[in-house]
Amino acid sequence: MTARPYLPTAAFLVAVAGAGVAHGLYTDRWGQSPDRAAAAAKLADVPRTIGPWVGEDRPMDPAEVAAAGVDGYVHRVYRNPATRQAVTLFVVCGRPGPVSVHTPDVCYQASGFMMAGRPARESVGPAEVWSAVMAKPSAAVPEALAVRWAWRTPTAGWQAPDRPRVSFARSGVLYKAYVLTDRTARTDPAPDFMALALPALDRVLAD
Repeated sequence: MTARPYLPTAAFLVAVAGAGVAHGLYTDRWGQSPDRAAAAAKLADVPRTIGPWVGEDRPMDPAEVAAAGVDGYVHRVYRNPATRQAVTLFVVCGRPGPVSVHTPDVCYQASGFMMAGRPARESVGPAEVWSAVMAKPSAAVPEALAVRWAWRTPTAGWQAPDRPRVSFARSGVLYKAYVLTDRTARTDPAPDFMALALPALDRVLAD
């Protein structure tokens, strides 16, 4: 499998940067809170091995991360040696405002992707996530990503609300997870991966 699914994630930080620049002086005028710093530090403990999946970090440009206003992130490609499938996990942590509002139709337009149809909710164990397909019609070779995303706070599990900015407005810190796979592959490994990954993230990120 190619590494295409993780390439457009840089667009997420570009999209978040717009909100970060617009509101940064107001929301962070007293500096980063201890709660946010502690929440971001937990990302270092996200396991690199989840069941049969082995992860490889994909670092982002520090300038883009700083401009986006996120406090921390994990950007990792997980591969299953037995099936030779790959999944990209992208988790960010920061203020609820910018982290809550940027859905894939915003994040990936800068890379030429368009959402094919409306997002739909999926259940992964006790968690709910949004699911959508992002296609790149202008590509010479067809490209399509299956994208799933959800949010959680340090005290509540993964959720996919209709109005995340309202739902998480009172949270001091917010996590958002993206799981990306190649939609053109014969089978989509995301559901099996997420059934293992979301509980693993819960064990690390929950207060």
